[in-house]
Amino acid sequence: MTTSAPHVPTSHDLNALGQPVGFPVPDWQPPSSPSGEPMKGRFCRLEKLDPVRHATSLHAANALDAEGWMWTYLGYGPFESEEAYRAWTAEVSEGNDPLFFAILDRANGKAIGVASYLRIDPQVGSIEVGHLAYSPLLKRSPAATEAMFLMMARAFDLGYRRYEWKCDALNAPSRAAARRLGFTFEGNFRQATIVKGRNRDTAWFSITDQEWPALRKSFERWLVPANFDDEGNQRERLSELTVPRAPVIRRASAAETGIVSAILTEAAQWLSERGEPLWKAGELSPEAVGSGVSDGLFHLAWIGDEAAGVFKMQDEDQLFWPDVPQREAIYLHRIAVRREHAGSKVMDAMIGFARQATMATGRRYLRLDCEASRPKLCALYEKRGFVKHSERQVGPYFVARYQCEVGA
Repeated sequence: MTTSAPHVPTSHDLNALGQPVGFPVPDWQPPSSPSGEPMKGRFCRLEKLDPVRHATSLHAANALDAEGWMWTYLGYGPFESEEAYRAWTAEVSEGNDPLFFAILDRANGKAIGVASYLRIDPQVGSIEVGHLAYSPLLKRSPAATEAMFLMMARAFDLGYRRYEWKCDALNAPSRAAARRLGFTFEGNFRQATIVKGRNRDTAWFSITDQEWPALRKSFERWLVPANFDDEGNQRERLSELTVPRAPVIRRASAAETGIVSAILTEAAQWLSERGEPLWKAGELSPEAVGSGVSDGLFHLAWIGDEAAGVFKMQDEDQLFWPDVPQREAIYLHRIAVRREHAGSKVMDAMIGFARQATMATGRRYLRLDCEASRPKLCALYEKRGFVKHSERQVGPYFVARYQCEVGA
């Protein structure tokens, strides 16, 4: 196993030989296995998966993902017909480990997603959540988060000590979801299994019973009605409550070229999935970014021992800013934050570092550009103190050019 964020025990004792041993767990009583009783929230309701009640609406909701994005990292699916899906639900709903639940929209009672408990081990108090199959109707909705909260709450209320999340190490959306939900990354198990004929390295995440009380308060704070506007948009991000660690910025070394490439490639793939293609794959390979890393242009944002973001700083930019005095500014490019850290303070930390670096050079402005057709990204930079300088056609790109005066 390789570990990106080594876990340090919160406490331990010394035995008679002076060796560190784990903290005592007095009067341990194994919890009962979770039942299939419904779980009710404000946005969703979870019911034990039933092929008769749930298969039709689930298959219809899943079919909205016409390209099959939701099935890539699961060991089954997509299903060619409702009959095939119903047969699968009939098979998996018979057992109690995994214990499958359908996630229903409280507004209309239709099943729009699936999740399960699995690897249930009451003797040591460990339980896993998995088999998440969220249809497009459920993804990125308050119900999606509430369903995970309800399942966590049941497990810890029963007395479980450890709540696990595991996913393909290449599944960036799942890793992002785990971090947002408050799970701690424990490491990757290399070549852990084979899924659909391909190797899978498995990323492990967990929440412990010691962490749960504070995390529960974060969920309850996020789920209050006042946190959502009339359109259902959140006012306070859950990640702001669950990912508190401050990023550390440092220049990328040659040995970290692959990390720089991986973060940029992940961001490009995510944008492409959203219909907002930006960088071409060939521009982001280790070979393509290697010279910039060697020249000291790339910086990485670290949270603990995990790289969370990347950006590139240049002291001139003749391509996008050819019509301004070059030596009055530092220029930012290739800004990307890993999905599991989106909404955290990583972007603020990277821009803050760049501002300080600009001030240290004695230059007046920090400048960057972005696609003019991406209003949310433009608003993100404006929120962080950038002012639009101008718009410009650069080859195939029509960009909005922004700057902030570092002394302002």
